[in-house]
Amino acid sequence: RGDFRANAPFKFEGDCDEAYETIDTYAIKLDDLQEQIEKFRELEELFELQQTTYPEIGETRQEIKQLKNLWDFKDMVDLTYSDWRSYLWKDIDTESLEDQSKKLRKLLKEKGSSYSAVKGWQVYRDIDDTIGIMS
Repeated sequence: RGDFRANAPFKFEGDCDEAYETIDTYAIKLDDLQEQIEKFRELEELFELQQTTYPEIGETRQEIKQLKNLWDFKDMVDLTYSDWRSYLWKDIDTESLEDQSKKLRKLLKEKGSSYSAVKGWQVYRDIDDTIGIMS
């Protein structure tokens, strides 16, 4: 868990693909750890020992899901704004673009409200800053 908290892409300077690779690596490590825990539980049951709980596993799995979800959102925001940059001046509908930015900000705030720890992550603040710049 410590390695995940220290090195997962909560604050990440690279692109989304690199972040996805890192997240996938931690998800695989967590799956391997879950398999080991299941083996330990079988042994604990065999020797009639009290089963050990590992709340960190569930917490880490939840953070991985939220982090992946946030990076999906970051990728969508980046693609949206990249698409905007290709518009010709005469084709720009500023009201529509402002409405889209407001919707993106609202979606981001919903993500922050549904899992409050997300608001403390740098990637969340980076998305918020990007939306603010484009608004």
